[in-house]
Amino acid sequence: MNKLALAYGVIGGALYAVSGYLKSGEKFDSKKFVKTIVLGALVGLTNSILGLPITEDAVLLALSAGEVAILENFVKAVVKAYVK
Repeated sequence: MNKLALAYGVIGGALYAVSGYLKSGEKFDSKKFVKTIVLGALVGLTNSILGLPITEDAVLLALSAGEVAILENFVKAVVKAYVK
């Protein structure tokens, strides 16, 4: 198993969980937070089991998709907090 793929999945899930929490403005829900991290871990595990290589192109593609989702959540959180 490629532990790096699993780690990337966990980190990606954690970043997405944090950004989603900040965007929502809801009370922190640890179950939702952990569920999102586990989902990221499952993505990383699946990539590892399938033997998907961690190439520069694959990393850049995943980063771009993840950055869009995470930045969108952070922007929405800032707007919600400061624009009324």
